[in-house]
Amino acid sequence: LLQQYGSSEVKIGKVLYSKSNAYSVLDFIGEGCYGKVAVCKSLDTSEMVAIKILKNDPSIKQDTDKELSMLKMIRDMDADSANVVKFFEQFEHEGNICLVFEVLDCDLIYLLEERQRQPLSLDEIRVIAHQLLVALVTLKRVGILHTDIKPDNIMIVNRKEQPLKVKLIDFGNAIPASKIKLGLEIQPVGYRAPEITLGLPYNENIDVWSVGCIMAFLFLPGNLFAEVGVSQYRLMTPEEFEAANNEKPKNQDACREKAFLDLLKQMLHLDGHQRISASQALRHPFITMAQQPDSGSLNNFSTQLSSVFLAAQYAFHT
Repeated sequence: LLQQYGSSEVKIGKVLYSKSNAYSVLDFIGEGCYGKVAVCKSLDTSEMVAIKILKNDPSIKQDTDKELSMLKMIRDMDADSANVVKFFEQFEHEGNICLVFEVLDCDLIYLLEERQRQPLSLDEIRVIAHQLLVALVTLKRVGILHTDIKPDNIMIVNRKEQPLKVKLIDFGNAIPASKIKLGLEIQPVGYRAPEITLGLPYNENIDVWSVGCIMAFLFLPGNLFAEVGVSQYRLMTPEEFEAANNEKPKNQDACREKAFLDLLKQMLHLDGHQRISASQALRHPFITMAQQPDSGSLNNFSTQLSSVFLAAQYAFHT
């Protein structure tokens, strides 16, 4: 471990020096196979930052270089309006690459746990979905596919001051649109678009699929698809949701449910090339709160969703 983190392991109280700043390590908030994340205080500005300290390991150098190239592409964005994490700078500490980000609050999983796994209202889901779609539009503009959209990569900025302001984080698996290759194992299984599972041509609409799954996750709350393996999709039944969460999905306003279901159908279209784009989704009545589409009766929301995915069950079992 000491070798992986240079000549001495990074510990609380350690000062990390970049060319323009010095950061005192206050605490560690996460650790993974690639490195650890520290909460630090700038000794120059007193600003709190999060520093991702990557292991000094030649086997991950290619992945580190790829992540850094993606971060450089988003660094010039207005991160607040684009709803992506703010990236400040990178530097080396005793051979370790250090990536400096803004400090955010908590992810969507923590938010649901804090609410005792109560589903979010459709109004709350609308606010979060709008921000994620704006992020996707901005990423498309600079030619990036995130490919790793899941609840723990969506962070609340500040629960007290901005309870529903979210940002997309973790560009470690992002890929340039110009370098799309078939056969890549990308996206979390429960949020993976069908074209990725089937090895078909794909585009930025794989991220739209993931956001659709996020919206369902917040409504239910729970994963829309049971993770039964990478080669098949299965929609979870209402009974499974009730057993897993001890809650039945709450009834919501019928008109808003219609709009929500209509948008979800389009975001989870099996054909990625016919799937609604992020920019089109931003103009959908559920997001704009305009006149709601006529989607028929919604006596059983889960049954309506199930009918959308009968074709998916057939596709992934044959």
